[in-house]
Amino acid sequence: LFSQPTLLATVGWLATLTEDGCNYAIVEGAIVTEVTTNPSMPFLEVGMNQYREASLNDNDTWEIDYNQLCKYYNEDVVNIDGVWKFSKIMSFLALVFAGAAVLLIWFSSCFIFSPNTWKWVGCELLTATVFKLLSYSWLATSMCRDNSCSISYGAKADIVACVTWFISGVLVLLRYPMPKAANNNASTANESTNTDATPSEPSAIEMPDIT
Repeated sequence: LFSQPTLLATVGWLATLTEDGCNYAIVEGAIVTEVTTNPSMPFLEVGMNQYREASLNDNDTWEIDYNQLCKYYNEDVVNIDGVWKFSKIMSFLALVFAGAAVLLIWFSSCFIFSPNTWKWVGCELLTATVFKLLSYSWLATSMCRDNSCSISYGAKADIVACVTWFISGVLVLLRYPMPKAANNNASTANESTNTDATPSEPSAIEMPDIT
């Protein structure tokens, strides 16, 4: 049971790190022409910080070429509204809280945490889940309200993160792993007490041979 929270929290954190900043959603509409000045381009892959243009393949169909670099938005064309800024902050805070929780949960394999510290790890994971869910408000930005947006890899990776962080946080809060070292020390102390209480014959000490 104790390895499950560690694995789940780590998978969720790594899922968010696999995003490249411009693969959160696919947008179609007038904004595509405004951003690219190419009226024939049907869609863009967009993120909270950058975007990636579609390109024609050998079959004359439009697709996303992931070898292309992401481009920064021209804020004279794209309206970075309050909802956009809010969702970026929520996404950043989710990454910070989840990252701290993942580090602590890995440290628990080497150090003994108090029950309160262990609960704090669970609270961090649940808080990261809430922040990540709030970051989906990006789909309510003016870009998506005035055009058509559908989730892409980045948004799907965030779904994985939300599910794994939530389950991991609940598992952490439900059960505290009893330190094995404390049990061993207790049993050693009991054995020592029993030994002291039972009289035993003095043991012979060998003297070194000095001849």
